[in-house]
Order: sequence, then C-alpha cells, then structure tokens
Amino acid sequence: MTVEVKSWYCLAEMSDQQGRPGQGDSLVWSVVATLVAGPAVWGAIGYGVDKLAGTDRVFLGIGVIVGFVTSLYLVYVKYGRG
Repeated sequence: MTVEVKSWYCLAEMSDQQGRPGQGDSLVWSVVATLVAGPAVWGAIGYGVDKLAGTDRVFLGIGVIVGFVTSLYLVYVKYGRG
C-alpha cells in the first residue's frame, strides 16, 4: 500500500473548492473594507483638522459621519445597482 502526500505547493492541482475563497467571500470583504476605510480615513482627516484648529473632537465626529455616508454611497453605486 502506498500513500501519496501532496506538498503545499501542489494545492493548485486540488479541486477549486479547497483552499480558495469563493467569489462571494471576496465581494463581502470588499464591501467590509470599503465601509471600514471610509470612516477611518475621514475620521483621521477630521482628527488632523481638530489638532490644527485646537478644537475638541468636533471635526473628528463630522469626518467619521461623512466617511460612513460616503462609504455607504460607494457600496450602493458599485454593488447595489445590479
């Protein structure tokens, strides 16, 4: 009896269902990344404006809200129109 052991670099020869995320998974991660990146980037910009203006987290909140609304819009335009 012989046993064939596949190396890690031979995984591409195996079926497409093993070791690869489906196309739906990449779509979900793309949407999640867009929804997280918008508030993070605009929040960071707002934080910088707060530091320059000497205000106490006014523009940070505005930046997070603007980033979230913009992210929702981008997700709708890119994926929601069908």
